[in-house]
Amino acid sequence: MKLKYIISFILILFFTDITFAQNKQKKDEIEAQALAKAALKEELSGYKKACRGALKPYRYDGVKTTLFGYKPYEYIKEVEIATIQDAEYRLSYNTKGIHHDKIKMQIYDKPSKDKRRVLLYEQAEVGGDQFSFETTVMIEKLKEVKLNKGIDSAIVDQMRLKKIFINYIIPAVERTTEINEFGEDVVVKLKGAIILCVGYHNL
Repeated sequence: MKLKYIISFILILFFTDITFAQNKQKKDEIEAQALAKAALKEELSGYKKACRGALKPYRYDGVKTTLFGYKPYEYIKEVEIATIQDAEYRLSYNTKGIHHDKIKMQIYDKPSKDKRRVLLYEQAEVGGDQFSFETTVMIEKLKEVKLNKGIDSAIVDQMRLKKIFINYIIPAVERTTEINEFGEDVVVKLKGAIILCVGYHNL
């Protein structure tokens, strides 16, 4: 009878230790995630400030932060930006939040589901720097394409951009694993961030 109680007691201790270890592991993971999130927020805050400063003398209109994760396959994240039709806009980018493989950027006049869309701007090897450009070059490109398609020049002259659709093309990366403090193999999650500040010419 005593042996039965001893075995039960040992089993209780064993499972209590397992539960304690699991709870500790979960707590450690949550704390690590919270620290990483706070560090990322602080990092991006500095990038936003620099990005906004690069808009001058254009008037600040808004900021868009795009977070992404690298995957074993290439994919696209699309961002929509509305514009005032008659205003010239500056797009200021800070891509210092891209610490891994560089991405590609394409800007269109229509969303990806629209087959009539026109490629207005394209830049490869985006990552780790800061740059800006104006919508003027995109409007000129749109007019050029429409004229080549035979659209009347009087109509083309009146064309403006109501919205632009930015495609961030995230390259495929091989997934790697590392051993955590508990001796488990975990997938290393690679992430990146791109900051876009938008400003318009204040007449």
